[in-house]
Amino acid sequence: MSLTAAPPKNRPRELRAWCFYDWANSVYSLVIATAIFPIYYFAVTPERVALLGGSIDRVSLRSYAISTAYLLIVLLGPLLAGRADARRQKKAFLRLACYAGATSCVGLFWFTGASVYLGLGLFVSATFFFALSDQFYNSFLPEIATPDRFDQLSARGYSLGYVGSVILLVVSLVIVQQPQWFGMEAGTATRLSFVLTGLWWAGFGSYTFHHLRADRETAPSENPRSGFAELLYCLRQVPAIPLLGRFLLTFFCYNMGLQTVMNVATDFGTEELKLEAGSLIIALLLIQLIAVGGAYFFAILSEKKGNIFALKTAVLMWVGIIGYAWFIETPAEFYGLGAAVGWVMGGTQSTSRAAYSRLLPPEVAANASFFSFYSVLDKVAIIVGTFCFGLVNQLTGSMRNAIIFLALFFVSGFVLLALTKWRGRLAAGDPAVG
Repeated sequence: MSLTAAPPKNRPRELRAWCFYDWANSVYSLVIATAIFPIYYFAVTPERVALLGGSIDRVSLRSYAISTAYLLIVLLGPLLAGRADARRQKKAFLRLACYAGATSCVGLFWFTGASVYLGLGLFVSATFFFALSDQFYNSFLPEIATPDRFDQLSARGYSLGYVGSVILLVVSLVIVQQPQWFGMEAGTATRLSFVLTGLWWAGFGSYTFHHLRADRETAPSENPRSGFAELLYCLRQVPAIPLLGRFLLTFFCYNMGLQTVMNVATDFGTEELKLEAGSLIIALLLIQLIAVGGAYFFAILSEKKGNIFALKTAVLMWVGIIGYAWFIETPAEFYGLGAAVGWVMGGTQSTSRAAYSRLLPPEVAANASFFSFYSVLDKVAIIVGTFCFGLVNQLTGSMRNAIIFLALFFVSGFVLLALTKWRGRLAAGDPAVG
């Protein structure tokens, strides 16, 4: 172990570089997970796809593909986090996940209607590496910044991600809508957007890697473990920090609903409302742009009233959004839904990340394994949420029934937020702010 002092926190260039990784990787969230890839998938994929001697509808198939990607991160994420901590290689693992995910996006260029499982396989790969990179990216926050900077930095990162992804989506939209300007047919133009996503992710991610502290300067684990032994170690620490355990349970509940909405919003517009691609893209651009203001609004609300007050406000808004989604029929109503989702989406995510970072004891806050633990819960929530969505849709034949089912997740999360006595910077009006 090196005896040199750890680099100081709050270095402006390093903070900018950390936030900038959101600019780099959020294009996956918008172009691949939410916008162009789902629309393309539904355009080229038959309504029912052969599977294990039977067939499955394409909505449920994509939902199960998402569940599969996050199941892989649950199984492999802890193994990789433990190794990164033991070997002080968090930055190296972040770089590897970035470039592997970007390569998977580029590979989607070869996805056509005749290669559904190739497309879904590359989609699963891109999703896995996106989630893995987020795990290591988040673990740097308490290592490079002091707790008083968590809310603003978390919001700044998400906001940069929303702006960057909108820029690439607009560029991609021009290419997709006017392929003749570039001498190509529509399908090729659409698939080119997947290539641009990979190049953007890898290219701008390199800026973060250049300025983020070196692996030898990252905090090592005092008791190196590997894989699930490290995850179990983290789990055993939770009872010693009661508020951390309660927060993780609460986060798990409302996050099941939040992540599912984000992953299936385009499917709902395409299959249930029969919206044209142009209308869907407009709604998604609206979500991203409004999310910038929403992230900063909830950061300010957190500073004034505490993280928990901000989260209770956000979760109540999610309940209202789910109820509204049941009734919408027109593109205009879908735009209204998108505006509401955008406002609360970034705020919920950034506030959750800041609250978790604040609850970790200083001696373990920089360990990737504790953020792997957070990531595992995040991904298990996605698995359960998207699986329940796909199952309810498959059993009832109605995406509206599947959407309204998600309200149960948000309500349970709000109840836990309301019943717990929080303190410190998390709670409104508590003098123990630090």
